[in-house]
Amino acid sequence: MRVTSDEASFDLTSGEVMARGHVIFDDPKSHLVADEVHYDIRTQKGWFSKGTGYVHSKAPPAARPED
Repeated sequence: MRVTSDEASFDLTSGEVMARGHVIFDDPKSHLVADEVHYDIRTQKGWFSKGTGYVHSKAPPAARPED
């Protein structure tokens, strides 16, 4: 995982990353660009403010209904 931004902080105790300004979040399954990010590296959950990008699902593709 890689996060770049104009400013960032990381709380070693809680595992929370907070980044602001031109945030770019990349990992093998996603690429997100946002104004602000709060992300917990332990739970792998967070939120992105004014973001765009893609995330590849871990779920297998749904079966297509037959015609």
